[in-house]
Amino acid sequence: MGLPGKEQCQWFRGSTTRPNIRYQVHDYDAEKEEEEVEALVGELKRRHPHGQVIVYCSSVAKTVRLAEVLQCVCYHRNVGSQEEKERLVGQLTSGSQQVFTATNALGLGVDAPTIRAVVHVGAVRKVRHYAQESGRAGRDGQASEAIIMRGFRVSRRGITAVPFPKDAEEEMVELIGGDGCIREVLDQAMDGREDRRGCGQGEERCQRCDGLGERADTDDEVTDGDECDEHEFEQQMSARRAQADRVHRQEAQDAMEVGRLEELMEEWKDGCQRCRAWGVRGDGHDIGSCQKEMAEEIRQGIEDFTSRKQWARFSCCFECGLPQSVCESFALDTASGGYHKQSGVDCQYGGVLVEMVFSVWSRHVDLVGDMLQAAMEQDGWMAQTEREREDGPGMGAIGRWFCEKKRWGGIEVNKMSWFIVQVMGGESRA
Repeated sequence: MGLPGKEQCQWFRGSTTRPNIRYQVHDYDAEKEEEEVEALVGELKRRHPHGQVIVYCSSVAKTVRLAEVLQCVCYHRNVGSQEEKERLVGQLTSGSQQVFTATNALGLGVDAPTIRAVVHVGAVRKVRHYAQESGRAGRDGQASEAIIMRGFRVSRRGITAVPFPKDAEEEMVELIGGDGCIREVLDQAMDGREDRRGCGQGEERCQRCDGLGERADTDDEVTDGDECDEHEFEQQMSARRAQADRVHRQEAQDAMEVGRLEELMEEWKDGCQRCRAWGVRGDGHDIGSCQKEMAEEIRQGIEDFTSRKQWARFSCCFECGLPQSVCESFALDTASGGYHKQSGVDCQYGGVLVEMVFSVWSRHVDLVGDMLQAAMEQDGWMAQTEREREDGPGMGAIGRWFCEKKRWGGIEVNKMSWFIVQVMGGESRA
């Protein structure tokens, strides 16, 4: 049987931009390049303690120099023999080195799933090269970053952006120096897509769609006589960086909280959840057989929720309610970046999440009630549930809210998983 001719085939092309990558442009003082790169990479290492960072440079000399500053491995065309190059690439793909500086000699075939950030120091000339190199981040589907560092210089005339290379493609000039969505530029240049209007649902929002643009305005030079003088410009830059720092700190906190969720499940998996909520180990029995005060009410709450729950798609394992990245019954699909259910593999924390939530809620009624109302109000749920109960949301609304999907710490979860971590933090402070 022969293959159909090319004219008979229908061709499909996926989007060049990846939904889990947050695209950014970061302005920096070109006279302090080493300090600026060191500070940014240090922040990325704190945000992604178990991930890797690639710093792309425009020349071999800069690659070597920044490797010395960052005290890391560097890769370029003159680094050594083919065997030595393969050894260095192996350090990247195996995860044994956290930070690399490299020229574009670090080319195709590099596929390390744990790369969390790709940084380009200076303008990139070709959009195709940028798409390929930035696309090395987040191959495992987890939230990752692609950052272009664009320099500016301060002089007596004011602050001006470092000019683009003469051979820079128009698309790269627009991507770095423009105001619009970075994904729009990449997808239109690489895929011919013209229907995109900003970052979409389920995608990590690029810096501009997030309202965090940090670029120097190349159209207007800042002079001593301008209204927008150097002091005002620096104030604006400082405010934007402060806002970006707040976002990054929140992202780092979220990542730590996701780790705390798994720690809680490990702590609470054995014994009776009701007794543990009251500060007793509860060995030798579980919530199903507990005869202590409030045990029957907890069982009833669990039964009511379980009979009506409808977890949002991709928010969790539908059996245990925990994120697919936590539940051992799911395995990572490296091709798609998602997870798939494994046949014959059980959840390691079956039932723990729901039993824990209702047990802790019964033990700390006022605290949990107040936190629930505040969280649901922030999500706009209070207006929807006013008819159910005058003094707050009813159990039906709370159950539906628990089942909603939320992006948290770079993964998709349901709000119940997120909420119990917040409650346990609040309970420890109460």
